Amino acid sequence: EMKEQSKALSKVIEMMKHDAVKDKEAVKDKEIEIQQLIDEKSHMEGAFEASLAEKQREIQQKFEEHTEAIVVYQTRIEELNRRVEESVESNRLCEKSKDVLRGELAKMQQETVAVLEAKIKDGEQRNDQLKQELQTMEETMVARMEDEAETGMRAHKKLEKELKKVTDERDNLKKRVERYKQHMRFINPNRRTCRCCNQKYSESENYNWSCRTHFSDWTESSVWWCCGATGRDAPGCQFRKHIPKADDGDEDETNALENDKEEERSKKAITR
Repeated sequence: EMKEQSKALSKVIEMMKHDAVKDKEAVKDKEIEIQQLIDEKSHMEGAFEASLAEKQREIQQKFEEHTEAIVVYQTRIEELNRRVEESVESNRLCEKSKDVLRGELAKMQQETVAVLEAKIKDGEQRNDQLKQELQTMEETMVARMEDEAETGMRAHKKLEKELKKVTDERDNLKKRVERYKQHMRFINPNRRTCRCCNQKYSESENYNWSCRTHFSDWTESSVWWCCGATGRDAPGCQFRKHIPKADDGDEDETNALENDKEEERSKKAITR
């Protein structure tokens, strides 16, 4: 009957371990989904900033073109003024052509003023059109940003709910693991695991030579330098009592400290 109970308990333990692995994998999948959503949000923000920068460059280029046109017209006006001055100077030499030159000059000035006024008016209209386009673009971008922000907030709330669900599942797993540990301690209160050699033992059979470990590291030359053993699984050359792990219950800290001191003294003695 005890064997059957032990087998049943083993099956329950295996089922609990299997459930714990599945829950852990589910938590990892949720974390990957959250990271993917964060990456998509960053990509959308980068694309929006690039589009906005491109529109600003286009507007700046149009503004520079209009500025260059105004500079050209101002240069022509200065040229015309210079020609007027030359005409005045030539009138001193040729009084007969004064009226003709003045008429031509007046006509040229009128044409120039008309052309400049038309160009300036066209430039103002184009500038107003560009301002209107810029305002419409800004309003569209703001509306799009608000929509994206609202969508992001909904996604964020959804992620928060999923995160809370995953957190609750993790807490439930922790509680189940803790109940499992308590259950195992209840079944075998005297069975513990040594934190040095990872073997199971009972305190009633724990002697000064029960635990065997190597105090040096395994080297690439396939040898334990502390004792010269050549097998990785060779029995340890250092003997002492088993020291229980913290998860197996309250251990005797005084004995653990004394064992650590004895181990340190043994290491120093062998080194010498």
